[in-house]
Formats: sequence, structure tokens, C-alpha cells
Amino acid sequence: SFVIAMLAAGVARRRGDGLFAVVAMLFLYVLLDDFLRLHERAGIWLTDNLALFAAAGALGHALGELAYLCVPGGFALVALVASSRRGNDLHGEIAVLLGVLTTAGLGLDFLHSVGGIFHWPGLGLIEGSGELFVFSLATAYFIALSRADQMSAK
Repeated sequence: SFVIAMLAAGVARRRGDGLFAVVAMLFLYVLLDDFLRLHERAGIWLTDNLALFAAAGALGHALGELAYLCVPGGFALVALVASSRRGNDLHGEIAVLLGVLTTAGLGLDFLHSVGGIFHWPGLGLIEGSGELFVFSLATAYFIALSRADQMSAK
């Protein structure tokens, strides 16, 4: 996440494009969330303190994680929409990349949480592999953009 954030920040600086700055901040948040386990802790807190999530039983934690992620995801979505420009092909590519990342990240994380309930340890491997693939794709994309910027500067 850190490498992607730095690459996106570099693209934002070189191109003067706020969308890439938002993407950089989003990847820094993902890094912070992974390091501090923010969504896992929020899921536990919501399950322990709100009847709606507690009523879901074993799924309460997983649903709490998803509910928590809607908050920073909502802010990110507003910032991304506000900074995007129609007709900019790169902005469309970023939307697709973030859509794949969100689907893989949230979907696989939810499956992993559900797998923990039913003691299916293989879902952790699937989650990690899927996230690794998507982050590798994002890294390759931002490396390619950075190289294109360097080539056009010459």
C-alpha cells in the first residue's frame, strides 16, 4: 500500500491531478487500517455495543466490519467523484482499478470472516492471494503511469 500511495502521489504531483492525490490517501488509509486492524476492531466494537449487529450472531462481527468500512469508503467515494473529470481515460481506469480492489478487498475479507465462523482456514489463503493479486495489479499500473510521465518529460 505504501509503494502504491507514493507512486500515486508522484503521479498527482507531476500531472497536477487531484484524483491521484485522493487515491494516494486512500492507499495510505488501507495501510493504516491493515497495521492497526481498524475494521476488525470496529467490527468487534459494533457487535459488542449495538444490538443490530449482536442480533446477527456469529455474522455480527463480519457485518460490523463491512458497516465500518462504509464510512471511510463513503468519504473516499465523495472525494473521488469530486476530483474526477469526464472524458479523462485515466480517471476511468482508476475507477475500474478501485472497483476491482474494493470488490476483492471487501468480498474476500467478508468471506474470510465468515470462514472463521465455520473454521474454514483456506479462505484466509484465498483472501490473502486475492489481495496480493489486486495490489500487484495496482502497483504495476502506477509504475506504468510513472514511467509514462518520465518518458514524456524527456
